[in-house]
Amino acid sequence: MKKTTQTLMMLVIGLLLNLQVFSQQSVDSELDGMITATQQIETSANRAKTALKTLVIMYFVDGTTTANTQAFLTQVSHELITINGLSGVVLNHVFNAESINNNIDTNTTEDLIQEVQGARFQANTNAIALVKAIENNNANVAYQLNRSLRSNFNTILNYSKQLQTEIESLKAAPKVYNIRIELVDYRTGAPVTSDAIDGYGATNVTTNRNYYSEYRQGEPRDVILGVPEGTYRFDGRDGYFDGTTSTTLTLSDSLVEPDGFIVVTLSYWYE
Repeated sequence: MKKTTQTLMMLVIGLLLNLQVFSQQSVDSELDGMITATQQIETSANRAKTALKTLVIMYFVDGTTTANTQAFLTQVSHELITINGLSGVVLNHVFNAESINNNIDTNTTEDLIQEVQGARFQANTNAIALVKAIENNNANVAYQLNRSLRSNFNTILNYSKQLQTEIESLKAAPKVYNIRIELVDYRTGAPVTSDAIDGYGATNVTTNRNYYSEYRQGEPRDVILGVPEGTYRFDGRDGYFDGTTSTTLTLSDSLVEPDGFIVVTLSYWYE
């Protein structure tokens, strides 16, 4: 039973580390995915706006009372459905990016997406009403609905541009790194391990903020996850008869190993 429990624990820890490694490597791709989705929202809004312009010219300028309203409604509905789906894509990337780097404040991004969704809902209502007005040859109502619908599309375009600007600013948020502590014998320099060290910590030398290994929460003893970029003093929690030296290191992408971790080596002393 004990062996089974240990095996399950190792599987959970392995999954956690794999997720963290993947996260560190994909935070930028999440933000890039958000930008791509907002650009596609802009494309769909412009297509819907073009379809509206074509319909308006046929009805108000050319005087075509048999304007192809159903083709217009089909295209606009398609673009609005696309915008709805892309909004969900953005929110999914927002969730992923925020879970990867808790220094990212995505509240503004989420608010802007809600504004896009609100304008999309209004556009759908106005598009259906416009088609009905044109089919009933109610020019006055159609004119007002045309203005309202064009405003809806412009609102979506404006918010999509604001989203792109906001996401670019999120890229400037501090990067976070995953740290793995490795010990070497202070006498021989040979790699060693010790279960006697009661975890490890990283102290930002500028802010004095501390980050610790959370092995009591199920993480490995020698791992510190989610440390923002900066210069840190790394140390172990010394015991009575053993402990570690400390070392200072500035975190950077160049230090990240292929497994996604920055390795910090501490000398292990003992009596």
